[in-house]
Amino acid sequence: MTGHISVIINKQPPRVTSECTNSIPDDHPNQSWNVAAQTTAQTITYIPSYDTKIDSKCIDLLGADTRLGGIINLWNCNSQVNQKWLWESSTNRIKYYNEPSKCIDLPGGDPTPGNKLWLWDCNEKPNQEWLYDQNTNQIRYNADPSMCIDVPSGITIKGSQLQLWNCN
Repeated sequence: MTGHISVIINKQPPRVTSECTNSIPDDHPNQSWNVAAQTTAQTITYIPSYDTKIDSKCIDLLGADTRLGGIINLWNCNSQVNQKWLWESSTNRIKYYNEPSKCIDLPGGDPTPGNKLWLWDCNEKPNQEWLYDQNTNQIRYNADPSMCIDVPSGITIKGSQLQLWNCN
C-alpha cells in the first residue's frame, strides 16, 4: 500500500485545527507525524491520501488504561482524553495529558525493529526520549535516531499498536 499521510493537529483548548503544510516524502508514509511543543492537550491525527474515505485515526491510549504497559495504538478520533498528549520539549518526552506522570516508552530501551510502544511511569531514562525531525515529519528515538515511531505496515485499522522501526 502506498500513499502520503496528511497530518492534522487538534489542540485543546481552544479547538484549533491546522493542516500540515510540509510535503510528506514518498519513502516513509508510515512514519510521518506533525508535532509541536505544547502546554495544552493535542491529538495527532492523520489521513492516508490513498483513500480519503478512511476515518481519521489518532494516537490513542487503549481504553485510557494508565497501568504500566498500557497500549499505545491507533483508534478512530473521538476527542476523548485517551487521545490527548503533551510533548515536553525540555525532556523530549511525550506525556499522557490526563496523567502527566506517564510517558510513551520503548520497553527496556530495546531498539529492535518491531518493538511495540507502551505507557510507563515517566523517568530519566532514554527509552522515553523522542526527537521530532521537522524535515521528514518523523518522530525519532533519541538514543538511536535511525529508529522511528511507526504504524506497522501502514495498516491503520483501529487497535494497531505503534512500534519502533528503521526510519526510511
